[in-house]
Amino acid sequence: MSLFWMFATFSAAQAAPDHAAAFAESSTAVDDLTVAGNDAWIAWTTTGGELQVLDTSTWSVINVEIDGGATAVGGVAIGGSEAAPMLFAGLSDNQIGQWALKQGEGAVFMAVHPLEGTPLGLAADASNVYAVYDTEDQGPVATGYDINSFVLKYSEGADLSADGFVDMDARYQAGDTEDGELVVTYLYVAHGNAEISRVSTESGTSASSTENEGNLTIEDVWTEDGGTTTWFANSGSTGSTAYLSGDASDIDLTAPSSPDVGTPTGIGGLASDGWIGVAAADALHIFTYSGGTAIGDELGEIAEAAGATELVGMTGYGFAATSAGTWVITDRPWVEITATSATDVAAEEEFTVTFTSDTAGSYQVNYQIAGAGQTPENVDGASGSVEAGVETTATVSLPTTGADVQYLVEVQITPSGSTDFGRDGEYVSVNEPAPAPTIDASTVSFGDESIRVTFEAFDLDVAQSYVVYLSTVEFASDDYETGGPAYVGPDKDPGELTEEPDEYGIFDCYIGGLTNKTTYYVAARAIDADDGTYSESPMSDVFAATPEETYSVSERLGIEGWCGLPLESAGWMGSIAAAVIALRRRARAAAGLAVLGAVAMPGIAEAKPHEDNLTSRSWNFEVRYGTFLSQENEELKDAFGESDNRLLRTDIGWTSNFVEVDLGFGLYSDEGGQTTSSGETSADSDKLTVVPLALDTTLRLDIWQEQPVVPFARAGVDYWIWNETWTSPYDASGGGDTTDGTLGWHWGAGLYLLLDALDEGAASRLETVASVNDTYIVAEYRQTYSLGSDTLDFTSTDVTVGLKFDY
Repeated sequence: MSLFWMFATFSAAQAAPDHAAAFAESSTAVDDLTVAGNDAWIAWTTTGGELQVLDTSTWSVINVEIDGGATAVGGVAIGGSEAAPMLFAGLSDNQIGQWALKQGEGAVFMAVHPLEGTPLGLAADASNVYAVYDTEDQGPVATGYDINSFVLKYSEGADLSADGFVDMDARYQAGDTEDGELVVTYLYVAHGNAEISRVSTESGTSASSTENEGNLTIEDVWTEDGGTTTWFANSGSTGSTAYLSGDASDIDLTAPSSPDVGTPTGIGGLASDGWIGVAAADALHIFTYSGGTAIGDELGEIAEAAGATELVGMTGYGFAATSAGTWVITDRPWVEITATSATDVAAEEEFTVTFTSDTAGSYQVNYQIAGAGQTPENVDGASGSVEAGVETTATVSLPTTGADVQYLVEVQITPSGSTDFGRDGEYVSVNEPAPAPTIDASTVSFGDESIRVTFEAFDLDVAQSYVVYLSTVEFASDDYETGGPAYVGPDKDPGELTEEPDEYGIFDCYIGGLTNKTTYYVAARAIDADDGTYSESPMSDVFAATPEETYSVSERLGIEGWCGLPLESAGWMGSIAAAVIALRRRARAAAGLAVLGAVAMPGIAEAKPHEDNLTSRSWNFEVRYGTFLSQENEELKDAFGESDNRLLRTDIGWTSNFVEVDLGFGLYSDEGGQTTSSGETSADSDKLTVVPLALDTTLRLDIWQEQPVVPFARAGVDYWIWNETWTSPYDASGGGDTTDGTLGWHWGAGLYLLLDALDEGAASRLETVASVNDTYIVAEYRQTYSLGSDTLDFTSTDVTVGLKFDY
């Protein structure tokens, strides 16, 4: 709590302030004061340019930072919805600053909005912000802005054309609502003399009046809650003209019958609580008031608030701005939380709250999620009686929500025989531990002298890093409430194994320098250290992993390759692969251009109708893509698996209606892991790139023109050029590579499905532009057999689908 506790009282049996309870000191005089519609915030500026807000949930004063060296010189207002209040302040650099008010965070900067002059005063409601600013050529101008877009409400501002500026207030029209919020219909501006301006907030037009009520000097303006009367504090005379009310239909002022308080300096109150206050040089005078133009009996005086220049009220409390700071006035118990044993706790963790009250009564501790607008929940067992001025301590625990959350913990004290409670609050963060990571065979793998732990990380708001525990001595997760075992083993201590997930949300920890054939026990925790807090998840299950020497497929089979070419000497493999890909792209581009040209040139097509000329074919081109259905080589299956093995094939060659002779190219690439001598896959990487070459003869049964389905069968010889590259980060060799070739043969069968009949016009244009006689969808089943035993065995079955063009 940032307020200085004070106590002064007078005898009164009303629900109106009867004493000054606390004081927020300012280095210079408070200049403007405002209250939020949800009673959660009070804001003020000072003559020294400070901007401060009071969080009424905790009675904490927050200094609002203003960027760029500007100061708050042109009024302050709070607008927006009750769920999302916003703070506005006129700044010395001729701008309006805007901040979001958030419980537990304070004022969060949003934007600045330029004005065409020096700001003089602000007012706001749920939908709009109103500003009076001084222009060089026109003088004071009043205008309005949409609170969300800050678009001007009027084409030009209202010309106030009067010297000076003292105060302004928004006048609310009773019964006229929008989204449950009162709509401002008039803006009253006091000029510090006998001049008063009223601006219509609907049209932007203004009216002014100089009242003949004696020597008028308006010091303060206040609009009652509910909005039927606007009050003015007049220091130009005393007695019955000390405060004036503006009629709802015009700007005429009337002087209510009231006691003489001397020269007034400020006026304000809260009709729903039944009071109005008029400040004078000797004290703040409190009167009964329930709305309208009649003021009741004086209830008493609060000397500490003498000379207050601004007064606002909220349920149960009033606020008086003076030359030294802001007073909190109330008739309720003043409660102060003096100590909280912890403000960052785990869910359901107990902590204590110590508090005092200036009034005896009963207490209850409750909680709600900060800023959520919830109804407070009572803390079980945190209730009892309290004596005036005696510290009381309550034990509190807060429930889990499944995520990190900030609670407002509030102590309420209710005097005997009353229902009006005093309160104070404290923000307490509940840091929800992350769940334990999954450590099992799916997330832990071994390598050569290494172990790898990898898994999908939790969201960053749940955990930001992870720590891995490693030891050759078996342990259990229940053995450690926090932390984990120190490393024990024959190797050098790998040190702290704490890492963050990568940009893709994957945690990947490689632990090297271990001893093969030694069992290591692995566990992990998730760490949540967001917002300056620190918590550990429960420890994961413990998993045993044993590093072993690993081998590439070539090493397991004893294949040295073509003179054991090193990796850097096998660049030609990439050249062949690039050539195949380029050929594929070139053919695809040519086909695409041909189709585009054929579709775009109907006139040419009409000159040469399409015919399926069985004797005009001379060559063909195929491109197909598919997958292996099975592979015979067990070592390949151990390293690269049996699924998701994709294959690209292309064929080009001579063709007739019954026979084709083709040269084939292909590309197959896969990544996997090296294996042990027994075939167990490790975390050490292994990559295989293959360019299959083929020469085959195809028999096709294409008998009549426009035959929609053409079966075919083919056979031929293969030569598979391959390169295997492997990496063992913690092995002395670091990895290696082998390049070799495998001779074989194949047979296959399939179908050509003619596309020409689907759009004969397009087929004709394609024939005219690109000389494509027929276009087919092709599907092929192929069985491949390897020859020889001193190289990789690519005996396999595959299925591919693609396009075929006959020229």
